[in-house]
Amino acid sequence: MSDQRFRFNSLYTLSEVQLHEVLQPFYEEALSDFQKDELPPMTYDQVVHEIYQNLQANVKAPIELESEAVVASLVADDANAFIDFNGLLADASGGCATAVYVVVADAIGLILTYFGIKASVVRNATKRLLNELGPKTLNGFMSKIHDISHASGFPTQVKEILGLISQIKNALGLPAIISAVKKELTGWGAALAALTIAAQMTIWFMSDGLALLAELALGSTAVYTTIKDASKALTACNLA
Repeated sequence: MSDQRFRFNSLYTLSEVQLHEVLQPFYEEALSDFQKDELPPMTYDQVVHEIYQNLQANVKAPIELESEAVVASLVADDANAFIDFNGLLADASGGCATAVYVVVADAIGLILTYFGIKASVVRNATKRLLNELGPKTLNGFMSKIHDISHASGFPTQVKEILGLISQIKNALGLPAIISAVKKELTGWGAALAALTIAAQMTIWFMSDGLALLAELALGSTAVYTTIKDASKALTACNLA
């Protein structure tokens, strides 16, 4: 990346020419998991153009993930009845466990919505990623949820949300995040998403998350919802 001015930017803020340069280092690896017969011929220029169009069409601000509905659907769906509420927090009530899952879903949704994918894919991929996080991992997030709720002032709350996102990223790993989205798509849709996620996550965290922090600090409704849900979780878990 020769132009340092946009090195750590969110991809949706870049021109198509800038995007062409930024995506290049991630291109071959992102497509390496796909068989040739899965992907009809497309030039690199065409790939960049498609990603540019996706980002411009789908990234305005983080969507309202409707995390409560996402978590409720996990409990209601027999095929995905994987949430071990009894393993989350000693003596935790169902309300406490659900509230914690909602905050984690909020945080996952905050990052997925920057990848130029549709809201329905974001919600379904979030469900898949919640499936990857067991009770012990979720217990480890409680301290950060507490910090989000009790931080003094919005800028500090945003920094704590970034901290939670970093913990989730480290717990899941980038391959799991990419895989969850790919499973909701096919062909070039999956390949374009894989390339976008690999590039964006790497760029954000090359700067220790400062580029993502700048996005979150814009104060979208989804960010305020995360703060509100963190407070609800502490109340539900008698930790307020």
